[in-house]
Formats: sequence, structure tokens, C-alpha cells
Amino acid sequence: MQVIILYPSARRVEALVLSIGRRVIRVVPRRSADTLELRLNYGRWTDESGVPVEFESFVAAPGVDVRSMVKMPEAYAAAS
Repeated sequence: MQVIILYPSARRVEALVLSIGRRVIRVVPRRSADTLELRLNYGRWTDESGVPVEFESFVAAPGVDVRSMVKMPEAYAAAS
């Protein structure tokens, strides 16, 4: 599965999802050898530095139901 991560600066990062947990998502950003751990902290997703991030999109392989893998209540969506 792939994801596009959106930072407050409007920077977008395309990444390959390695694992999804209830409060942690581990990804490998495109053109990077390092992994990135995103954490759910107090209702907001943040990167390893504590910078808030949003998920612009998740793209799964055909036949994979992303909704069953990623359950994020509306309260966890980033505010505009």
C-alpha cells in the first residue's frame, strides 16, 4: 500500500506502508533508505519530530479494502 503524507508546509511525501497499528504507522518514503514512524498523539498524527501530518491518500492493491486496515475516527482528522 502507498500513502501520501502532507506536512503543514504543504510538502507532500509519497511512501510505501510497511505496517499499520492502532497508534503507529511505519513507512518508507520514496527515494529513501530510512523508515519513518508516524504516531497518533492526542488525536493528531505526528512524525518522529512531533510535526503534525495529514494523510492525503492511501492507495492499495486491487482487492484490498483500506477502510478495514485504517480506522481513523473523524475526531482524528486534521483541522482546516
